[in-house]
Amino acid sequence: MATPVTHADLSGKKFCWNDGGAENYYADGTYISTHDGKGTWSVTDKGVQIATNHISGLADMQKLEDGTFTATWLVDGKPKTWTGRYCE
Repeated sequence: MATPVTHADLSGKKFCWNDGGAENYYADGTYISTHDGKGTWSVTDKGVQIATNHISGLADMQKLEDGTFTATWLVDGKPKTWTGRYCE
């Protein structure tokens, strides 16, 4: 069973995704991604709002029971989902 991520799930955390990318969600709202650049993040009632110099949009991020995460974005008008975990 999946649940939407919370601010606490993201704040101060680094994620490693199945496509080889990594994202840092800093407590001050700064976001840095190996794929998408530097910008900001915030949790809203509709998902995680991310804005960088490369992308801007709403990610549907879910936390799974096993502690992994999914992130779904619209890419070229179609949903694409990545799976990830906290980096060690």
